[in-house]
Amino acid sequence: MIPDPMQQPFYLATVYRNGKAFPIAVWNGIKGYSSEVPQELVLKMHGRIAIAQVSRPMGKGRSAVKTLEGLAPNFDGIILWARKTSVYRSIVDELKQAATHNLDGTPKTQH
Repeated sequence: MIPDPMQQPFYLATVYRNGKAFPIAVWNGIKGYSSEVPQELVLKMHGRIAIAQVSRPMGKGRSAVKTLEGLAPNFDGIILWARKTSVYRSIVDELKQAATHNLDGTPKTQH
């Protein structure tokens, strides 16, 4: 059975930029950012890693995809550190939507 990403401490995905694999992660962190990133997550990343703390759910002008696009040119991987589970869920939902749908909401075709 595939684990539910909403019940996991982090969500991993790989995007490709210019033919190169680019790891991204969303960490379901602790309120107040009082704990360290899990070592298991760090081991899955490589090179220069950006860690961006996110305190509010996506929507209303906030976008995880836009945040990733802004950081990607300067790093080899990105961890979005969600302050609480509702923020984590909103980020994962947006990334899943972006992976399967065009910006207008229509499904992407698979080749």
